[in-house]
Amino acid sequence: MWPLKNSENLRGMLAVALFEQGLFIERNLESHLGGNHLLNNLCGLAQLAGYFEGPASERWMKILRRDLPVQLKKQILPDGGHYELSPMYHCLVMSDLLSAAESLRTVDAGWVEEHLHEPVQRMGGFLAAVLHDDGDIPFFNDAVLGQAPSPMDLFQRLERLAGSEVDPAGEKVAAPNVLTHSGFVRLKARGLTVIIDQGRLGPDELMGHVHSDALSFEVSFKHQRVLVNRGVYEYTSGPRRNEARSIRSHNTPCVDDYEQAEIWSSFRVGQRRHLDEHFFIETGDGWRAGGGWRTPGGVSIQRSIILTGQGRLEVWDSIKGEGSHRISIPFHWGPSLEVRLCSQSPFTQGLGACREWEIHGQDVKFYGKTYSHPPGELLAEPTTWWPGFYREERIERLKFHQNSADLPVLVWTVFSPFPELLAETDEIWKDQAHKLLNDPALMRK
Repeated sequence: MWPLKNSENLRGMLAVALFEQGLFIERNLESHLGGNHLLNNLCGLAQLAGYFEGPASERWMKILRRDLPVQLKKQILPDGGHYELSPMYHCLVMSDLLSAAESLRTVDAGWVEEHLHEPVQRMGGFLAAVLHDDGDIPFFNDAVLGQAPSPMDLFQRLERLAGSEVDPAGEKVAAPNVLTHSGFVRLKARGLTVIIDQGRLGPDELMGHVHSDALSFEVSFKHQRVLVNRGVYEYTSGPRRNEARSIRSHNTPCVDDYEQAEIWSSFRVGQRRHLDEHFFIETGDGWRAGGGWRTPGGVSIQRSIILTGQGRLEVWDSIKGEGSHRISIPFHWGPSLEVRLCSQSPFTQGLGACREWEIHGQDVKFYGKTYSHPPGELLAEPTTWWPGFYREERIERLKFHQNSADLPVLVWTVFSPFPELLAETDEIWKDQAHKLLNDPALMRK
């Protein structure tokens, strides 16, 4: 057995294999798919062009100079987000671009600085602005933990490449973070981090990694994930893949089981319902974000998410239209958190009902209330969370449900780790319910 480490023969074999891979990529660029696939092809060629010399390397550099700036302009949004709007694929693309830049510095440092430094720095700024306080990504569109390089690794590589210091905890990236082009909003107050998706589902030309998650949001509190989207179990076509992409796996309202995107197979999307509107407002005591869309049946769904500076989270959902409809508004709670339903109180003067509830964990406790007009059913039920490929954990879901509700419907979900902040919510509901039932546009003001 000859020592592999010192084997010139092995190094030669590996070099031949790498060169052949470069020739294959050159002939088979995934231009028909585009997106992260094509960028991955180009960044692979960049690494090989930085390693080899000769006519093939020169051809690869010619392809890179022609195609890579075009794709960066198309795929990296002005706010730094990757246009497929998946935080996981954002990290994968950013890693590929860093590898390309690292490899090509010895070939053409000027070209690297001119064409790669600014986009990858922009991507680093975006990433720092969408992370949870645990330093990792939220689950929007296809996203799980552990599949892409960690944000911390990417920030360190970016600093070595361009001298750009990025704060991985986001402490130097002042909240609120409103990423206009990608549609993400991050709010922070008293240890709470709220990340909201109020953008497009994805680029119409490339929807393979899209989920029905518009107006969904995630919450963490002091480095613990509290409210989560369910993630992804696998890419293989089947029940779990369909479930992961469906609207019911996200913290967003659902009417008559309509999806925001018509999904099938593993990566197929037909008709899609992007948001008709979205908004962000700084109030005197916090922030308000949200938007609205309309189902194929003509029902209008509007959501407004508020985080007060004191640390109270409010979710107003207004559903308007004609006739009776089935309504579901789920909230998926993180691992090791237990939902406990408490008392229910009816209101007079046609103001519906209120149900109190609590979320219990080892190191965290939340106090919540759900107000609704007309009254509905509040359920605590088991479900699953997929934080990584082929990983499944049991979690609990709190779901507001009306099987046949006459519209309009107004639901207000309010919760906080600080119980004193719920003391006056009955009066707020009494003051706001009639106004919002008559004019949902007030939620944006």
